[in-house]
Amino acid sequence: MLLKSSDRVFLVGVTGSGKSHLLRSIIRTFCAQNVRVMLYDSEAEHDDLEGFPGLTRYVPFDLDNLEEFEEICKTVWKGGNQVFAVENLDFYAPTMKPLPPVFKRLVGLGRKRGIGLVLTSRRIADVHKTPCSQCQHWFVFQTYLPGDVEYLTKFIGETALKAKDLRPWYFIHWERGTATLHSPIGGTGIV
Repeated sequence: MLLKSSDRVFLVGVTGSGKSHLLRSIIRTFCAQNVRVMLYDSEAEHDDLEGFPGLTRYVPFDLDNLEEFEEICKTVWKGGNQVFAVENLDFYAPTMKPLPPVFKRLVGLGRKRGIGLVLTSRRIADVHKTPCSQCQHWFVFQTYLPGDVEYLTKFIGETALKAKDLRPWYFIHWERGTATLHSPIGGTGIV
């Protein structure tokens, strides 16, 4: 599966299912291709990526501060030509609130400025529908809460129903209507 740096990508799954591992792999791949990456590391769990050429890692001081998130979104918008990776998008773009304005601009118009998005969430049902509706690639790990599975079906159809039966580290890659099952990332999963 080839990802372009201007693609919209979503990684979804419960804690410990493999999202962050795949995110690291995607970031490393883009950095190796000389693509700039801004990582909004909400849980400060990606120390191992520090120092990668082309990677800027930002750890927020306050997870509830949308202004802080919007400032980083402005930086990405002004810089253009990069991938913006956001861990736990549900913290910053919740279902029941309007999207933060600059992030909304990144989602809607960022491709024209060469800005790609790689987003993660443990609770996809808590994420605003706009970024979800723009994703060309979905990497769906184990997800079993009925509300999350139902919400996923709005974007990837019946494929979402298979998410509750996935074992840890297995995932479904959905791209524009085609779904493929993948075995554990890096061979470290439980078979």
